[in-house]
Amino acid sequence: MRFIEGGAQLLDKIRPLWEKLNDLHAEKSPDFAEVFAKTSFLQRKAELEHKALTGQLLVILAMTKIDECVAYSV
Repeated sequence: MRFIEGGAQLLDKIRPLWEKLNDLHAEKSPDFAEVFAKTSFLQRKAELEHKALTGQLLVILAMTKIDECVAYSV
């Protein structure tokens, strides 16, 4: 396992994990399921890219030896 730190250029790598997490939140939080269902990755990415413009974004990826992203922190 290795960790990669960066900024907005890494956001596309988190998309599959973000979408799975968003689906899980929708499933486990029925009161907010509609909010999660309406939020797309592209919307969230745009919000994060805006933060990056002001230097307020750090993306950390946990990568396997075969370059598969298995975890992230934003």
